[in-house]
Amino acid sequence: MEFLREVANFLEAEDIKLLRIFMRDDVTSASIIRIFEDPENAGKYLVLLKDRPKAIYIVAKIAERIEEYLKGDEASISYELFMKALEEIKDTKDSALKLKIHLLVRDAIIRKINEKEYETAAALTSEFYEFGLKDCLKKLLLIASELSERGDYPKSVKILNLLIPSDSINELKSHILEEWGKNLMAKRDYINAASRFLEAIRVGNRKEVLINLGDAYFRAGEFENAYEAYSSIEITAKNEIEVLRRTSMMLNSWGEELVNQGELEKAVDKFNEAYQTAIKINEDDIAVNALKSARKAIEMIKGAD
Repeated sequence: MEFLREVANFLEAEDIKLLRIFMRDDVTSASIIRIFEDPENAGKYLVLLKDRPKAIYIVAKIAERIEEYLKGDEASISYELFMKALEEIKDTKDSALKLKIHLLVRDAIIRKINEKEYETAAALTSEFYEFGLKDCLKKLLLIASELSERGDYPKSVKILNLLIPSDSINELKSHILEEWGKNLMAKRDYINAASRFLEAIRVGNRKEVLINLGDAYFRAGEFENAYEAYSSIEITAKNEIEVLRRTSMMLNSWGEELVNQGELEKAVDKFNEAYQTAIKINEDDIAVNALKSARKAIEMIKGAD
């Protein structure tokens, strides 16, 4: 048959033998041929093949194999047919067919990775993860890490977002978001950096990112948010000086901002808190500056009276 000759190069000998058997049945034969003549409307013919899941598998395999040689809309249509066919048989209880689906999907994922279509590969891995695709998952996690190393943080995070969430994926995403935030900090894009740090904390519950969050808000002049971030850090013997030094410097800057806004009494409170915080860690320069600023603000209050 002409159809068999056309698709033979895309199938293994076992598949061709199986397809020959299916093509002996008029309804099955007509349905398969019509599926490839009009793949956009294949749904109604896939319904006619429901009692022949292995025939649907053959359809999926042909669609996946020929997509590699197509471009643009034609490739998209072929991929959609591949997915439609798999959707019909993904819940099969036939262990032999399940293994075939596993191998077919794995081949499709590896091809998408090689073609740098990482988002499609990630979506496929999630859709069929129950078929046992841990090796594909690991490849995608490595790719996401490498993309972040090259500074392509949006694509890296998008790949991870398409995967089924797990502790390891969330932890990796948190680290990449933190790196992204640091990169934005270096570009002085402090508000967007803060957004990345917040997401890193939310996704990975990594409290150590709080200091970066506080720094981002501090440099953006978002002093109240910076104060909240620094105050949320659990103070230990190891980080006490680092955290309190940042806090006291931020409070000094906050006080100066309040002076510029005419909020002199509030400014004095911030300078006093900066002074007390700096004294705890023997940061004399910060303490002296805070004290001087407080006295100046107090003089301004008296002058206004």
